[in-house]
Amino acid sequence: MRRYAKRDFLKLTSSSALLLGGAAPVSAQATAFSAGNFTAPASANVGDSVTAVVDITNNGTADGTVAVEYRIGGQTTASKSLPLGGGSSRTVTLRGTVPETASGERPHGIYLDGGATAATASTIRINPSPTEFVVEGIRPATTDGRVGDDISATATVRNRGETSDTTRVQYRIQDRVVAEQELTVNGGETRVVTLSGQVPTVPAGDTRQGVFVGETNVGVDQSVTIRAEDALFSIPTWTGPSRTAAAESVTATATVRNTGNSTGTTTVDYEIGETRIASREVTLGAGERTSINLTGDLPDRSAGSYQQGVSVRATDTGFTSPLRIETSLFSVAQLDAPSAAAVGEQLTVTARVTNNGRTRRGSPIEYRIDGQRVARKTVDLGAGETTTVTFSVPVPDNRPRTYEHGVFVDASTTGQTTSLRIHDWPLVTLTDFEGPRTATVGEELTATATLRNRGDGRDTRTVEYRIGRHTIAEQYVWITSGSEKSVTLSGTVPSVVAGSYTHGVAVDGDSSTNSVHIAAPADTAFSVSTVSGATEGAVGDTVSAEATVENTGTESGSITVEYRINGRIVDGQSVTVAAGDSETVSFDAPVPDVAAGDYTAGVFIANTTRGRTRTFTVTDSEGRTDDGAPGFGIGTAAAGTAGAAYLYGRYGSSGDDAERVE
Repeated sequence: MRRYAKRDFLKLTSSSALLLGGAAPVSAQATAFSAGNFTAPASANVGDSVTAVVDITNNGTADGTVAVEYRIGGQTTASKSLPLGGGSSRTVTLRGTVPETASGERPHGIYLDGGATAATASTIRINPSPTEFVVEGIRPATTDGRVGDDISATATVRNRGETSDTTRVQYRIQDRVVAEQELTVNGGETRVVTLSGQVPTVPAGDTRQGVFVGETNVGVDQSVTIRAEDALFSIPTWTGPSRTAAAESVTATATVRNTGNSTGTTTVDYEIGETRIASREVTLGAGERTSINLTGDLPDRSAGSYQQGVSVRATDTGFTSPLRIETSLFSVAQLDAPSAAAVGEQLTVTARVTNNGRTRRGSPIEYRIDGQRVARKTVDLGAGETTTVTFSVPVPDNRPRTYEHGVFVDASTTGQTTSLRIHDWPLVTLTDFEGPRTATVGEELTATATLRNRGDGRDTRTVEYRIGRHTIAEQYVWITSGSEKSVTLSGTVPSVVAGSYTHGVAVDGDSSTNSVHIAAPADTAFSVSTVSGATEGAVGDTVSAEATVENTGTESGSITVEYRINGRIVDGQSVTVAAGDSETVSFDAPVPDVAAGDYTAGVFIANTTRGRTRTFTVTDSEGRTDDGAPGFGIGTAAAGTAGAAYLYGRYGSSGDDAERVE
């Protein structure tokens, strides 16, 4: 009896392998192939995996290809097609399975080009087997299915041997194992076994399915048809707005792809929150893709952050991203407004207004005191544009106290405010201001002035010493009716651009001033020596940069440095550097809202062009500088202009220039 189920891998040893010399020499010709040094197992069982190794030589002068076969008992077990140059040799390994054959000594060897005579040969002993498993028939539950479908087959397995033994049976589709089971069968008996699994990932079309003994080809198979997948839709990329104004329409762009094997139709939805605002029906052939726009009106939502997304209807296929809904796409920055004024006094307030939207639009801008509109103007700005709005109005006849005042977008709460102390025409006045006419950034200054109370009773006031719009010292004083008092205030010159400024002492709406020329500190010399960090990013992405700031002067000093992209200040940092030393400054800032492309980015000493630059590439969210639709994960557009405006005001701006005395 022959054994099919239990097999041991045969290792080649000196006692179980036969080494034979090559064939007799042949005369030189165009190609003349020979075999030698044949090595193979000396014994095996039917169904065992066997390996033969042989040296093939091209004794001719021309290159050629030879068919090499390893045969056992006249049956081809393994074969290869071997290209070989003239006069060269190569070792070939052939692996196969011992075919079904009678036990005993059987010839095996290497045959070249389908010849009837072995080029080199020996004998192999086929061991008798006490058990012999065969599959006598199968009954598949189905003869067709799609990849992933449940599928099963029932088979009858017989042990033709004389003793009980155990084997494994496998259910395969196109040589892919669907299921397997260990089975024990008495000698001469049969067992019925059902094997269940799922259709493996194989190409659509007709192929073979069957049940086999172990990993051998001993078994029964028949045809099975793998049906094509239905249309399968996905959304690989999309882009949508990162912010918008209430009551506006919004548009999302998505790429839709059919990854299935047949034409199909689906519906793609655009939702904000849990509200569907737009849908589009899409029909695509197998493997096709298309780009679609979905436009709809914003749902009734108050200002705030919401989730928006595009998805294939009735599936979890799609993406989401945050959407900021604002009362307006306009923003206000760099508010410049007085902190005190008298009733009836002419008040001048300025602010920078930016259109953060993607299209040109107009918007009313309001100046308010204590929440009440005092004045209103309308601006018309293109996408990303900024302008300065100025209001010049008399202080209303409000009860003297401190109020909030500021500039706002239309009737919204989007704006900036500061405090305003409204008082009657001053009964306490200032005269005889004396202060230096020249100074250096960082220098300690002292100023004096005379405070006079023209009222009928004792009064108290906060007296301020200012340079430009910077208050560098203040003092709380009291003064009796009809008297005068001299006040002295000391403060440090702030870090401003060199030039002439108004400086003086102020109380309520009265002041006593003159001009002072501010010079840069002579004992510090700042420069930016290196810059590194991100070289690309999508609009709205947070990117990082580092710069080395050097002080080649003789004393420690502080300076403001700015990180700019395409001339826009996106971040600023104040740094103190010891004399002759350097410091590393780090920045994290959003990429401004500009078109994809290459720009100059760098770190500069504030309010100067002294710095270091490099090329920065603004990409879409898939990392391309074309107009392809970016995916959800890469980022959303940010209000780069608004951020730049804010930083420009915070870290050194033309606000000081506006108060210089030229």
